[in-house]
Parts: sequence; structure tokens; C-alpha cells
Amino acid sequence: MSFPFNNSQLMGLDLDKHIAIDAGAGTGKTTVMAERYVQHLLAQHQRAKELLPNGPRTPLQGHGSLRAPARERTGLVEWKGLLPSEVVAITFTRKAAAELRSRIRSRLSKTDINLHSINSGDVEMLLTSLEDAPISTIDAFLAKLVTPYLDILSAQPAGQQISEVRSPMLISETINSAWRIRTNIDAEEAGVRGDPYGFVESRNNLAILLGGQSNAETVLSGLLNTSLFVEETKRSLSEKSKAKGIIWDDSRLLEPDIILDMIGEPAAEFIEPFNNQIRDLLNQYIDLYMEHYSSYVLDCESKIETDKTRFNQLVELVRNTFPEDNIGKLQWGW
Repeated sequence: MSFPFNNSQLMGLDLDKHIAIDAGAGTGKTTVMAERYVQHLLAQHQRAKELLPNGPRTPLQGHGSLRAPARERTGLVEWKGLLPSEVVAITFTRKAAAELRSRIRSRLSKTDINLHSINSGDVEMLLTSLEDAPISTIDAFLAKLVTPYLDILSAQPAGQQISEVRSPMLISETINSAWRIRTNIDAEEAGVRGDPYGFVESRNNLAILLGGQSNAETVLSGLLNTSLFVEETKRSLSEKSKAKGIIWDDSRLLEPDIILDMIGEPAAEFIEPFNNQIRDLLNQYIDLYMEHYSSYVLDCESKIETDKTRFNQLVELVRNTFPEDNIGKLQWGW
């Protein structure tokens, strides 16, 4: 199958040269990258093969070997091109990495086995190997390199050392475990240090403060996506405590204001404009009903014999409540 490229794009497919592509959006950069990647897999003669020996090549196992039996594919050691595990593709974002992997998979699946003189099962072999190929952000790539040596590098692993696939699962498990704690015994079994009762009380207060368990989980997920492990969080808490002139370590209860600052600080830039927008809309709503005050508001108050209506509470909230701190602004928005 042929893939038409213009002269500039063809320059990017010279495997024996180092290149830098500078082009605008929609000009085919990702297509060229995907084609160059596939050519590295298929080309028998290329600079990378001539200058460097093959790395260790693990025999294919699992579902891929069933799709491509040994008699229908070239052995990994005998494969003349590079393997997906031997070609590193670094992107800025996870989304870009997923897009590039998808483009490579699509292009590779269209390979003409007669044109490249390969066996019928070789394409399946390469497609299977592509699943574990280092096509990722630089953080994920380096994390994969150091993961086997975590016990040497650090007694307490940091969030950056956790793979992008495992991180969301660990966060979800951590939050679910926190909500399942009901007693001091549960807390101790879950590894809660310090004051288990204080942990349960703080967790419940956080849910109340943020308007429910679901909202609290959203906030906690955001925090854990930034700092996954206890040591990172402890360091941040220590720094914030020190900035407030408070000496703190994990053997003492933490000042509530420190936690509130950690929650409110990320919202500092957007919460004020957001609340002002909501306040303007609510004021318009109130003004509309105030034009018919006697028919709607007074008539309702007369029937229920109280002025403590939700409408009056809304008026109080919109026109007389102006919190100054970030947490207060977040509460107002909720």
C-alpha cells in the first residue's frame, strides 16, 4: 500500500538522519512521525541497526502468540528491523501519546507483507509488541525505567514513579478505603497514624464543608493527582505550616487552616470571577421576582406564616454574603 507524501514530508522519513519538524497544525506532522516509526520497525538497513547492537529480545507470549503462531512469524531475535520496545516516542501529553500510538497501529495494520518480504504473522507480532512500546510522556518513560529499582532509589516512592495506568486506580482505591473507615479499629487497619478518631471526624467535616461525599471525592482526587503519596503531602504540609509560623510533624494534629488553604489555594485564580458571574445571574433572577413581590413573595410568606423561605435565603446569600477567603468563596459557590 502506498502513502503519498510531499517532498518536505519525505525528508522526515530519512531514517539515517536526525531531523526536526517545524510545521503548523494540520500539516501532517503526526502522520510523518507514525510513518517514520513504522519504517524503523520494517527497515532492515538503518543507522540505528548499524551502530547499535540489538537489546534483549523476549520471546512473544500470550494472546499475541496465539494470533501469530511461531511458524507464521519471524523470531524476535532474527527480526531484521527494530522492535516497538526499541523505539522511543516521547510526547508532551497523554492524549498526544494515545493519538500517536493509534496512528502507528493503523498504519502498521496496512503493511504490505509482499512489499517488505515479511511473513504473514509478522505484522501481528509487531502490533502485539506495540501495546507495551515506550510511546508516552517523558515522565511515564522515565518512570518505567526506574520502576525496577524503586527500592534502591527511595524507601518511600513518589507519585512521579507510578505509571500513568496505575495512578488513577491507586487514587480510587485510596479514596474508597478512606470512606469505608467507620471506627478506630478500621482506621488502624487501614494504616491511619496519629489520631484515628480525628481522621474520621475531619473526613466527615470535609464532606459537610464541600456539600457532600461526591464533592469531597472530587477535591481529594485533584489533590491526590498532584501528590499521590504520604511523604509528598507531608512535605507540603510542613512547608505550609512553617510559612504560617507553625512547627508541625506527623505526630501532632494539623491545624485545620492548613488543610483549608491547600484546598482553597488552587481555586484562587478562578473562584472570584466564577462567583461574580453566578451572583450577576442570580441578581437578575431576584430582580425579576421582586417586580412581583406582593404576588409571589408576600403571598407565599402569608400562607406558610414565616419569612424564612428559600427565596429570602437566596436574597441573603446573593446580596449580603461576601466571603473574603478562598474556602468561604468555594462554600458560597457550592
